[in-house]
This record gives sequence, structure tokens and C-alpha cells, in this order.
Amino acid sequence: EEWGRPWLKALRTNNYLYVDYKTGEHELYDLREDPYELHNEYATAPPELTQRLEAQLDALRQCSAAECRAAEDSQPDGGRS
Repeated sequence: EEWGRPWLKALRTNNYLYVDYKTGEHELYDLREDPYELHNEYATAPPELTQRLEAQLDALRQCSAAECRAAEDSQPDGGRS
């Protein structure tokens, strides 16, 4: 923890907010159905969805220069930019 907050990485798409904490905990919110982020759906989400979101998050963490634009423009949840 730094400054009293747990370390995390997060990805927000048009449809979802995905959060991956250093502790191994995860959060997933369907922003269309739950815009106030009250119901964590990670435990019941299809594994294919969480794997795609994690892959995009990793791509954004490892990209540089023009690669980052391609990673930002991809929508793993079927949403549109």
C-alpha cells in the first residue's frame, strides 16, 4: 500500500469497469446496467470477458508510442470507441 491506498490497475471501456488489485482481488462493473458501480460482477462474469479485459489492460501497460493507440482503440467487450 502506498498512502493508505491499495495498488491497483484498472480499465474502463464503454461497457465495463475492470479493476485488478495487487492483493489478487478483482472488481467488474457493467456500466450499462450498474452506472453507479454498486454490484461487483467479477465472480459471476464469463471467464472469456474477464480474460479479454485483462489482456487489454496488460497490452496498455506494456505498449509504447503508436502501439498504445491501437491498444486504446480495441474494445474487448464489444463496445465501440
